[in-house]
Amino acid sequence: MKQHRAAVLARCYLIDGCYQSGASATIRILMSSQLAVAPVNDEMSSVIAENAVVIRAAVYRDSVLKNGWQPYDQPSPAAYVPLSFKAMKRHRLRGFGQLLVEAQPSRGPVSTFTYRETAHGFSRVVSSLDEVWATIVEICERVGVPPRIANALPKATGGADLLAA
Repeated sequence: MKQHRAAVLARCYLIDGCYQSGASATIRILMSSQLAVAPVNDEMSSVIAENAVVIRAAVYRDSVLKNGWQPYDQPSPAAYVPLSFKAMKRHRLRGFGQLLVEAQPSRGPVSTFTYRETAHGFSRVVSSLDEVWATIVEICERVGVPPRIANALPKATGGADLLAA
């Protein structure tokens, strides 16, 4: 079996998730002062952080919001978040739906996997909150949020305060 060496990255963010055009997206943001990322195979990497903050978010079209299911009940991977609506802050996306952000991020050691970029998935390691927001804006646009609304998200939601950990 081929051994893969982990890249150890200082003060960075892993942002990953999946989306379904015209419907929804799920986003996980992992923030850490030290992150070890190692390829497992051609499709995924392992991610280890001794001390991290993890924030989950979702972008839901109005039709997803009205389907009667909690985020933890959603049948689509592009809509499933292991939280209830009560555990998330809501931000209106005029002409589309809502951005939901976990109100109480989890903290502590993390050992997880992330899939590499796919047709409907994304996984990026970035070094700043500006890059995190650029990725969120890009995913919102891929889902169908009007560009004018998506580009205003960092300012409209409080930007760094929204993702403050």
